[in-house]
Amino acid sequence: MSVATVAGAAYSVLLARRLPLTYDEARNWLGFSKHGFHFVTHNYLVANNHVLYTALVSFIPNSLVKHDPLNLRLLNIVVAIALVDLMFLWLVREGVPWALSIAALLLSGPITVLYLGVARGYLLGTLLAFLGIHLLAVSRHRLPGAVAAGVLFALSIYTVPTFALGMLGIGILLLWQARIVEAVVWGATAVIVALVLYLPILDQVLKAGQGHPLAGGHRIYAGRLAPGEYTFTVLRDSFYLTAFGSNALWLAIAGVIVAGVVVAVVRTHAWPASSPAWLRPAPRETTVFALLAAYSISALVVVELANATRITSAPFYRNSLFVGYAVLLWVLRELRSTNHDRRRRLVASVLVGANLVAAAIGVTLLIGGYDDSPSRYGDILVTTPPPALRDVSSLGATKVVCSHRDMQVCGVYRSYLKHHGVRVQHTRWTGAGNSCATGSTQPQEFHGVVAYRGKRALGVLCTK
Repeated sequence: MSVATVAGAAYSVLLARRLPLTYDEARNWLGFSKHGFHFVTHNYLVANNHVLYTALVSFIPNSLVKHDPLNLRLLNIVVAIALVDLMFLWLVREGVPWALSIAALLLSGPITVLYLGVARGYLLGTLLAFLGIHLLAVSRHRLPGAVAAGVLFALSIYTVPTFALGMLGIGILLLWQARIVEAVVWGATAVIVALVLYLPILDQVLKAGQGHPLAGGHRIYAGRLAPGEYTFTVLRDSFYLTAFGSNALWLAIAGVIVAGVVVAVVRTHAWPASSPAWLRPAPRETTVFALLAAYSISALVVVELANATRITSAPFYRNSLFVGYAVLLWVLRELRSTNHDRRRRLVASVLVGANLVAAAIGVTLLIGGYDDSPSRYGDILVTTPPPALRDVSSLGATKVVCSHRDMQVCGVYRSYLKHHGVRVQHTRWTGAGNSCATGSTQPQEFHGVVAYRGKRALGVLCTK
């Protein structure tokens, strides 16, 4: 456990220091956390406010943020360490090699890697939900455990509302396992506590949905997805195979794996033995994986049904961050020493191996700043000022002019840059017609941060 803690801490700090500050982080600080705990818990002007996380960040002293805006991520580093430790504990109890567990947990998907360092609520919500699942697994037929688990799920929902989607699956599984009283107590506690927490801003939360509550009110995500498209993308991102930079290559790798399984089945005339036995009340350490599966499957089913029936559009893919962890945990669990099915272990080994190879490529690109392709990192880095913003004074710049989109991050850096002799100004568009002062990859059209030395433009800050 100590090795996992040190590894998780070192890796999270590295990412937190290397990844540029994002728009959402800056907006949350300037629009919510900076104004204190009471303001955060009584204002839900936009769905970017991950209430519990934003409220906790409000306790970070403003002086620390002025000294270095990346200090906004201090809380997320602690959350990341705790989440890695919890999942590591689950895997080691299953007999999975500890070194492999640590490596896979730290390199388990592009969205995961980003949010190990970025100050947003998705990781905290996942940790709280997983702690609730852990309590349900180890506190069988104990009502205090069910109540505590309900509180943890309520806090998860208070962080990001869509964490409620997977609860239906857990409730069904508990009822199927004849844990009726626990299911009722757990569910009622979660609902009541969540409603009490949201009460001061409940009307604002409903208004922010704008008819698309799952999508958080973002009209850009209001387009309808094809059936299964959301689930496919979430499962694809559960591994780092997109780090190769080509969905076609990802499909080719998946095709080879499926073909190998089919060939094995045909040659042996038997499908690897499996049954729903893992769902039954069994050793406590194994029940957690059934609960994880039920939670993740339920969330994806609810999203697909809501999208198919046009009740609402699908949420961000990163709202299903926990699905990636659940898939990874299940695959790693197949490598446990007590699993004597060689075929299933072989398939799991291929998946884990492909994940680690692709992750090594992706993380190298990410940390080195040599690639910001949306096919690898979603919409995070391509809409964010590059790391060079922190060190723009080293270019001899005396002023930076930030586009409307970049102004949130520039606003957080205002005091920091002023201390280094750099003024911050705002304009609507900046990117068009500017050469690169740093790097070679231009920001999205009409956006970016332009550095000036006096009245002479040095150019826009580009990524490498």
